[in-house]
Parts: sequence; C-alpha cells; structure tokens
Amino acid sequence: MPSNRSLAEYIAISILLGKLIARLFEHMSLPSIHDSLDSRKFPFALISTSISILACLLYTPGGSLSPFSRATVGFSLTGSKKRKAKLVKERRLNLPSLGLIEAREGMNWDVGNCADPEVFAHMKSMYQDMGKDARTAQVNDEWKKLSACLTLNLKEGKDEHTMPMKGKRLCKYCRELAEKVSREMSCETLDMAFLDEESP
Repeated sequence: MPSNRSLAEYIAISILLGKLIARLFEHMSLPSIHDSLDSRKFPFALISTSISILACLLYTPGGSLSPFSRATVGFSLTGSKKRKAKLVKERRLNLPSLGLIEAREGMNWDVGNCADPEVFAHMKSMYQDMGKDARTAQVNDEWKKLSACLTLNLKEGKDEHTMPMKGKRLCKYCRELAEKVSREMSCETLDMAFLDEESP
C-alpha cells in the first residue's frame, strides 16, 4: 500500500482490490468454449472469503491528523486443514498475541483463520515507520496513535462473490486480538464495519 494517504484513499484502494479479485475469480470460474464439459473449474476452496485492511494514523491531542500514515491488507486462510495449520503457526510467530487467544465453544473456525491477524502483525512496524518519518520531517508534535480496521466479504454464500462488498464485523477472536494488540501499542483501534452490520 502507498504511504501517507488518507483513510478514505486506503479504504477505496482495498475495495477496488477486493472487487478486482472477486471479478478475477468469477472470470476464472466460467467455462471456456475450449473446455470440455467435464473439465474442472477453478478450485473455489482456494479463494479467501474476506479481505482486511488496517490503516495506522497519527493525530495531535487537538484532533488534527498528521500527514503520516501506513496501511496493509490481509486475507483469510484457504486450503486444506494441514495448510491452514501451517499458516496459523506462521501467523502466531509473526504475532505472539495471537497465541494468547483460546478457542471458544460455538466457533466453527480456528483462532488465526481470519484476515485480521495477518494485518495486525504489521501494526508495530507501521507505527515505527511513521515515527521515523515524523523525526525526519522534524515534527515535534506529540502524536497519538489511531488504527482503523475494515474487513470486507470477498465471497457471499457458497458461490457468489459480493458486488459491492459488505463490511464484516470483527469476530470474537479478532476483537480480542485487536484489544490485545492495541493495548501493546498504546493505540485505539476502530472496527469500520459498524456501518454495515449490528454488533452481535
């Protein structure tokens, strides 16, 4: 993601990226005139069902946003149980707070499966980069940290990709993870999907 853009630009970029990915998967799933009737379609089990963006911003005590910002995107895990387990293990190495979250009864997916753990792993380095930018620019304001997270559905139902995509609230695992990481980084993290859904 480009550096030092507004939150609105970051959200627009992630929505555009999600729509392009969804359109690509739809195109790849359509049979070609050269395909035989029994030819295999694109393996939908390899498609992430959600994309998440985390934008890290700085603001003054008076509420003015700084010109410095960073953002990153992540995707939910796909593939076999073995592949997912390997990727969850990697995510826990990259984000130790993820290992502190315990599985909950009634949840039918593993801790670390969502798109959000991938983006939260970058929060610390993004704030470090912005701090360097502020020092290089010789800005003396005491900035406060603010993070905004937005998760979007890339897939709706079993087969149809969402156009336009809808916001998806953080699940219980990701909400707990956001709270832990935010405390560690001394920042506030907003779930921007509140506009689309009521809190469970």
